[in-house]
Amino acid sequence: MEQIKYIEDKYDIFRKNKIVVTGVSAGGIATYLYADVFLAKTITAKVYAIPDSGLILTDYYSPLTGKAAIREASKALLDIVWSEQRFPL
Repeated sequence: MEQIKYIEDKYDIFRKNKIVVTGVSAGGIATYLYADVFLAKTITAKVYAIPDSGLILTDYYSPLTGKAAIREASKALLDIVWSEQRFPL
């Protein structure tokens, strides 16, 4: 979250009219997650999330196992990403 604090201090982005969050591959996942952070912190901006090739997590359940296969396979990644969200911005 230090990066967000840096661009907030340097560019005052949360007072702009538009914020575009983008990323590729694993950064595509972060695009969705951090767009919510930017939206929560902005005062006036519209926030646009434009991922490229990121994994989209769904509530898909495998008919073979009855488990949420995509969520279970991504649990370690989500634990890392969401652990950062617990710290104040």
